[in-house]
Amino acid sequence: MIYRCCLMSIIAFTLFGCGSRHPVGLPYGASNPVIYDNDSAVDVYTDEYLLALSSLGEIQLKGMLTSSSIAPDNRFVQVEDYEKEVHNRENLARAAKASGFRNVPTPVRGPKGQLFKPGSGKIEDTKSIGSEGSHLIVAEARKATPQRPLVIIAGGPLTAAADAYLLDPSIADKMIVAWFCIQNYDMGNYNGWADAWAAYIVLQKLKLVQFGMVPPPRVLKSQLLDLPASPLRDFMYQAYLPSNPPGPGDTDGDAPPAIALMRPDYSLKIKAANFGHWIVQDGHEIPVFSKDLPRRILYRLTNRQEQGRTLVVTHADQNVATQEWWRAIRKAVSGG
Repeated sequence: MIYRCCLMSIIAFTLFGCGSRHPVGLPYGASNPVIYDNDSAVDVYTDEYLLALSSLGEIQLKGMLTSSSIAPDNRFVQVEDYEKEVHNRENLARAAKASGFRNVPTPVRGPKGQLFKPGSGKIEDTKSIGSEGSHLIVAEARKATPQRPLVIIAGGPLTAAADAYLLDPSIADKMIVAWFCIQNYDMGNYNGWADAWAAYIVLQKLKLVQFGMVPPPRVLKSQLLDLPASPLRDFMYQAYLPSNPPGPGDTDGDAPPAIALMRPDYSLKIKAANFGHWIVQDGHEIPVFSKDLPRRILYRLTNRQEQGRTLVVTHADQNVATQEWWRAIRKAVSGG
């Protein structure tokens, strides 16, 4: 999640990291096949966490994508920035293999660019991008089932998931998008802003679990040196992105959707949501949720996984996330 809002994130993690201590069910877990999609590989440690789970045989990691909108529509990311992140993720995968990690997917290119709202305003008239990563999602979703759908763990814009749907709408009931957005009431923040039409497509057409103002695992960079020496440990320790603020910080900022794969006790409170209206943020139209849906809708979402509906995780347990992140990393770097 490049160029995230630092102050808002810190406030959100502080205020919303507590609350009800009763875990709530989400419609995915460790038995689902997984594809990971993000922009930067060096502003968070989510890549390493998912690779640890894959190496341990605890998840089926089917692919890793690098996706981002670019200038002029996204003034924060130039073409060379996208290319650098592609290479960063490739280097990260090589470091994982050199450290003895197993089941490491070869990273592929997701969309370089964004989707645009057509003149008709109809989703079905949207022109697809057709990236390698989008086609990978389609291929893996076709292998999945509505009972055990493919999960897209997303830490950046939702372009790849939306683009996959445009390529093959029949996969809609065979995939779930689990996305970190830091928003409880809309799809703003950087990730939604960077491709707001893609966010709208996912909201309207796919099953979405949006992680809102919830705390990610604590990962102090100095603690990484306590891990056994390895190329991957060195990659994590040296990881740096000169964004606003520079990252990684003291947390794995995009990890919440991934933590929920392994720890159903991480998510403490959820609400159902659907599209309400648009707002304009910095020149981009952002989808805003309607008022909270009734509990009967929430029940149907968690138990029947209805298409075109969204769950928003609004409270989570940071201690659970921190314990799980370090458990997986320590076990994997020690050889499992």
